Amino acid sequence: MRKWLFWFILAGVVVGMVSCDKQPAKTITLTDQDNGKTITLEAGQVLVIRLQSNPTTGYVWELGEVDAGVLKQVSEMFTPPPQATDQAGAGGVDEWRFQAVGTGTTTLVLNYRRPWEQGVTPAKTFTLTVTVKQ
Repeated sequence: MRKWLFWFILAGVVVGMVSCDKQPAKTITLTDQDNGKTITLEAGQVLVIRLQSNPTTGYVWELGEVDAGVLKQVSEMFTPPPQATDQAGAGGVDEWRFQAVGTGTTTLVLNYRRPWEQGVTPAKTFTLTVTVKQ
């Protein structure tokens, strides 16, 4: 009887270790170089997008399109480079965080534009096709 218990526990540990290897990374980080790509996430994963930005020029990254039932925006934050905190006009990185909340496919669009300029084509557009699966 003890041999069965030993093998049963051992099998459970091995299955647990194998299933841990298949767990997705909790956070996936993308940059300007990933523009136009298609990615697949699993429910619960966090997507971080880090884009070069310089709001002192009047240009900011704005959310243009996303299905919030698939990918929910969690935060958006601008960070200047550490060495440029005393330099007026220094650029930095705009970081957007989204969480995969539902299954499906959505197109995520971020536009780099001046918010007061209506009807003007954005200076840059970051587009990503995201599929979320269970």
